[in-house]
Amino acid sequence: MAKVKCEYCGNFIQDTESTCPSCGAVNENHQRIVDGTPKTIKQLQVWYKTRGLPPEEVTRFFIGKDIKEPKAFGIYEENGTFVVYKNKADGSRAIRYEGTDEAYAVNELYLRLKEEILHQKTLNVEKRRIGNRPGASVYRDSGSNKRSGCFRPKLLVLLAVVFIVPTLLLNLFTGIFFSTLFSTNEGYYLSPDNEIFYCCGEEENNQYEWWVYNKELDKWSLHSTYSREKDKPQQLGDEPKVYDSYYDLADVCGIEPEKLCIDDSREYIDAGHHKNPSSAYYYYDDNLYYFINDTHSSYGNTDNTGWYIYDTELKDWDYYCSENDKEKIGDELWYSDRSYYAGRSYDDIYHADEYLSTWNPSSFEDTSWHQSYESNESAYERHLEEEDNDRNGGNNYDNDSDFDWDAGDNWDSGGTNWDSDW
Repeated sequence: MAKVKCEYCGNFIQDTESTCPSCGAVNENHQRIVDGTPKTIKQLQVWYKTRGLPPEEVTRFFIGKDIKEPKAFGIYEENGTFVVYKNKADGSRAIRYEGTDEAYAVNELYLRLKEEILHQKTLNVEKRRIGNRPGASVYRDSGSNKRSGCFRPKLLVLLAVVFIVPTLLLNLFTGIFFSTLFSTNEGYYLSPDNEIFYCCGEEENNQYEWWVYNKELDKWSLHSTYSREKDKPQQLGDEPKVYDSYYDLADVCGIEPEKLCIDDSREYIDAGHHKNPSSAYYYYDDNLYYFINDTHSSYGNTDNTGWYIYDTELKDWDYYCSENDKEKIGDELWYSDRSYYAGRSYDDIYHADEYLSTWNPSSFEDTSWHQSYESNESAYERHLEEEDNDRNGGNNYDNDSDFDWDAGDNWDSGGTNWDSDW
């Protein structure tokens, strides 16, 4: 996943996060879900068919399938976890998203599919443009050595000068000056000696934190802090391998992925990197909780962010504590909320099944807090729609008709960049 800089506090955050986990500001680079877009795998499959797109084997977009072969985009669900992936040309897999939010996962692949449709349309337009030029076809005049069209020697030389030569020069320049031009990106790094590092990107006052993983202790610790972007631990050498996902690195190192996830490291969290849980039910210490991450409260009336607990005697929900009240939340829930995740909606609650018949808890979605939260979300969606209309002269830029496929066009998956992570 790519990193972007928060325009308000300057921290680097995932482009997949709707708000900055440090200051709560809206991530303007975030690709958001808007009304009318598919929110489930089945809806995305229907959208795919109604656009008249070629078969999945042609587009290389597999919806609801875990395809193992190279050159494939896809999404699938397994035991309540949704995985969005890209199999690159060399057969390696880049995970774009892995979690329980189906709507978010579907939107990730949906946006990439739309991007690829426009890319393929551009390729077809270019082919038609070249093919319609006078003399574009290849032929040889009788008794003559003249060639016409796109095979003219002069044109080949021009293409080589414009495209190939700059690429070769850039690769040469990059190889020679790599250590000087090294640019820090947030992610996991592997040294030539297989030491594992993590850089959490630019922090306050232009500080770049580097963390190192101790394999024997299964523990992360702060290794060093630099003020310059090009600085890095000496152990990494000039060309360290970088991984966006700890899953990818775990496969390479033969380590359980959960051990490498630095977001779950107590040392890392205590250093000021705690992130709010997602809005969902949680079951912990024989209690049922609900956490609201009201990231769009600035578009509504009230910030409802915080922990809520179900009172088994009163059969009602009560406000419990703020998102930062570590002492009241308890260490386990504070450090590893994902371990106690109990479902995003009332109908999906698990972990607490044996208590549901006794408690008969009411749905948190019926509370005034959650209704206020939904009102803020709706206000935010209206804000986005107004922005879209203003930016496009009253036209909705997400008009699906723009992505209908012309059966007369050709889908060339060979024109896709299969070496990139996404």
